[in-house]
Amino acid sequence: MVAVLAVIMARLVVQHCILATTVRQYGSRPTSDLLGVDYFVPVPADTEFPRLAGRMELFLRFFSTGLRVPTRVMITVSHLDADHNELALIYRHRLELPGTSTPEPRVHDRTVKLANLSFPGTGLYCVRVLRRARRAWDYRRAWKIAKVEYFSVQRV
Repeated sequence: MVAVLAVIMARLVVQHCILATTVRQYGSRPTSDLLGVDYFVPVPADTEFPRLAGRMELFLRFFSTGLRVPTRVMITVSHLDADHNELALIYRHRLELPGTSTPEPRVHDRTVKLANLSFPGTGLYCVRVLRRARRAWDYRRAWKIAKVEYFSVQRV
């Protein structure tokens, strides 16, 4: 009974999910600024698709409480149609957040480099942060949406 309560009490929350198109690194340490945070990615009017995007970075801040085992997180980028249905999955990346033996809340900052995304066309794109979840009554592990952000690729 105690183990079941520990699993139920464990919590992972995504506080920040910020997509930056222009990122600079200062010095030898991997610190970056958030210049270029925008929800529109402009492309020239005569652009042919599919188009490779330049360097983009996703900044994530997680808050966790009571995660005793490592937790898997997956980041996906999808192209959406006008009704917000997924047309194409263009990026998938998995990462793991460490578990802890103490019940205190922890902060995990992660940066994911989205290099060479291939945009199939103009329109709306969705960035999803998913976490691995297992409910006590379900024998399968499923991916649960923790955070969603949108950006648009537009001709200028």
